[in-house]
Amino acid sequence: MLFHHALTRLNLFSVLGFATLTFSLTFTLAIPSRTLANDASSEPLPKEQMTRLYSPKTFVVFDWDDNIFKLPSWNALFEKGEFASTPDPRVFLITSTEFSRYRSEFGVSGTPLSRFEIIGDNIDPINGTFRFSRPGQNGRNYMLEDMIRAVSPNGELVPTISEEYKSPFFDLYIEREGKVETREANRILTGRGQTKAEFIEALDLLAKVPEVAARNFRSIEASRLTLVGGLGPAHELKAKDLIDRMNEAAKGGYDLFAFPDDDVMNIRRAAEALSSVPRPIQVWLIWTREGEPSRLVDLEKLGTEMKPGLSLKDLLSESLDTVSKETGHSEIWHKERSALMCRALFF
Repeated sequence: MLFHHALTRLNLFSVLGFATLTFSLTFTLAIPSRTLANDASSEPLPKEQMTRLYSPKTFVVFDWDDNIFKLPSWNALFEKGEFASTPDPRVFLITSTEFSRYRSEFGVSGTPLSRFEIIGDNIDPINGTFRFSRPGQNGRNYMLEDMIRAVSPNGELVPTISEEYKSPFFDLYIEREGKVETREANRILTGRGQTKAEFIEALDLLAKVPEVAARNFRSIEASRLTLVGGLGPAHELKAKDLIDRMNEAAKGGYDLFAFPDDDVMNIRRAAEALSSVPRPIQVWLIWTREGEPSRLVDLEKLGTEMKPGLSLKDLLSESLDTVSKETGHSEIWHKERSALMCRALFF
């Protein structure tokens, strides 16, 4: 009942947020916006770079959410102090996309999101913030339920997947999985905490969508899937796994190792980890950005740009921060953030 009530409020204020966009712009970052197509069929990187990513000589480790696919998944935030003091705390639901983009504002004064806190797995993995990206309770598979909402909303599979669910590297992943010469060089490394069986069941449904099936896509095997949600800090666990995958790629004779992820914290930590060990193969880290060009970080190129007294970590931060300041957020982000702030304000 609580979930239904929260979901109803979420839908109501989503509409309210867009209807009152002018009012809510008070809370929007004071930076210029850019209008770029939100079209996953347009490549996220320049042609010559995408050509290498499609190559059978490239080994790619993909993040899942907002990198390949944008599932309509929820995360739960709570009024500060309510979770610990109230037996039935109210739940403010936000999408996984919103969580990734605006989590630095939760509990921080200055916006309506200051009222809310994250209840992590260390406190309650079953009823906390990440409940819907963890193993299902009472026989449920939350990820499969989300996939059904995306590809079979009326009980029948859609012929083509709506662009709203395709993230920037959707086409790359589907294309590589559909070809024998590239499939084995694909991995998924995700911060989700479902069981492997639950994750694969959701991809089994995706594989049945006619648009996807026509590209010879099939669900991933458990051996090529790593889920780190609920096991500790995701950025640390991902960085550790990437070192192993890089060495696996080098032993397999590949000439490029690539990791696209929409969370800049994961990109920063991966760069630190991979730069601290011998790299027997060229490494590309890709900061996936929706509505704006993604940012490719070539560790070898960064190494040649080292400045006196500046570490690779500092150089990476300087590079990524400059991109953030130069491009800001797309118009898509502005509208999304405005709607979120309105929902939070009237929660």
